[in-house]
Amino acid sequence: MKESYKNIPFLGQYDDRLPQEGATTGQMFHRSQWWKPWKPLIYWKKRTFDINESDTDINIDYELRPDGTRSMNIPVRYISRLSDPNQINSDIFGSIISFYEMSINYKNKSKHLPMMLTVIDKLNNNRKINSRDRQSTVLKGLVNRQMYDRSKNFDTGEDNLMSYTDKWIRRSLKLIPGLRALTTTGLLALGWIPAIVAWADPAIQILIDAVSGKYINLENYAIGTAKMLKGMPLAFAGTGKSKNYNRMTAGMQYFGLAKHASYNFRHMDRSQIRRTF
Repeated sequence: MKESYKNIPFLGQYDDRLPQEGATTGQMFHRSQWWKPWKPLIYWKKRTFDINESDTDINIDYELRPDGTRSMNIPVRYISRLSDPNQINSDIFGSIISFYEMSINYKNKSKHLPMMLTVIDKLNNNRKINSRDRQSTVLKGLVNRQMYDRSKNFDTGEDNLMSYTDKWIRRSLKLIPGLRALTTTGLLALGWIPAIVAWADPAIQILIDAVSGKYINLENYAIGTAKMLKGMPLAFAGTGKSKNYNRMTAGMQYFGLAKHASYNFRHMDRSQIRRTF
């Protein structure tokens, strides 16, 4: 945490504070009294529909300059104290990892942002001469997404700020992508045909490569398949754990087929079954 604070100079000296990240709804269910089941539901409603510390896409974190352009900032999360200390996230490892990644992003982005803003300013001057030149618009969109974390790209332009000031529009901008992601996840999870095709297509392609001898031969294919089947029990047994000591999982991580390394140490407050799902 001390190193994270050094990456963000304006925060000053570290004050022994944990990252101020809100708890999940599941954590709030565990903390609430059984005779007050409505409290976690109210908390879920606030985290789902209201703007919180993680919503950098639709947070209002800028001011207007005298010329009407926005003075935006690189997002710094988990700094402001939560209104209720009992609602802090109990996933300490995951919160610290998120805070450290945020500080590293801030440090690196701060180095390159001035140069990119200078290029945008030069392109804007060229655009006054050639009105068809859209390079500044493209670069400004890149800066909004990569530097300011406006990843959903809900930016409607500096002449229309309604999407950032109207409360219900901002809530809709948060809710609609969540519903879309939930629908997509449901279709992928319940659709057995895409799952079979996703498994069969690379399996058939590897078998064709083995028969043709283009990259591997049938002996390599048989040895690899046998080792894979041998390592599958250990791979399944290690699902949901922070560490795995089998070759299959290590190979997947080495070739970038597994999740991000820092993800293995998130949600350490959950059981193995809950971390699996």
